[in-house]
Amino acid sequence: FKFRVLLEESMSFGTLGATGRGACEHHGLSASDVTLICGSMSTALATVGGFSVADKAITSHQRLSSTGYCFSASLPPFNATAAISALRIM
Repeated sequence: FKFRVLLEESMSFGTLGATGRGACEHHGLSASDVTLICGSMSTALATVGGFSVADKAITSHQRLSSTGYCFSASLPPFNATAAISALRIM
């Protein structure tokens, strides 16, 4: 079967699971069981932006083929620092 599993973690990241790692941890799944994990950093991390996690082939295609690559700017350093600090607290 040719299918992909996309897990949107905006509301579960930081809240579900023993350590707040989201739905995969909560349901006992390995991250390798999911093709693409994505979410917003505006919920649990209290900053702007988003994240996506996948293998190298998928993330390279997403990064180079998406309109975000053409029409967006990188995250400001203070927002990146806020996200890193929130992750360290979690």
